[in-house]
Amino acid sequence: LRVYFQVQQWLGNLLPPVLWGWRAAKGGLLPLPADRPPAPDRLMRSVSCGCRTDCGGRCGCGRSGLFCSQLCVNCADLCTNVDVTSAFEEEEEDDEFGDSFVGQAIHSLQGEELLPP
Repeated sequence: LRVYFQVQQWLGNLLPPVLWGWRAAKGGLLPLPADRPPAPDRLMRSVSCGCRTDCGGRCGCGRSGLFCSQLCVNCADLCTNVDVTSAFEEEEEDDEFGDSFVGQAIHSLQGEELLPP
């Protein structure tokens, strides 16, 4: 919404900002926080970084506002960009791979006899 509003401002189409992702604040406007994730859950689980250290300020996932996922294999145990609640939930899963994107892909490949069970 805010991007559309900004483009319309540049084009000279004056829209009420409070209807387009902004709220009035003392001295100006502030963006409303997003009420939805930046992408579908399946896509967010398929994003990975190329970190080889602790996933500090240069982490691709962190710069995108995402936590590192199971696909971020290089940062492994050194990763400091993890969702603690998600990691805890994954530990409680009975299945070896769970419902993760990677787990679904592995189960699919096992079903096609491309990988051993």
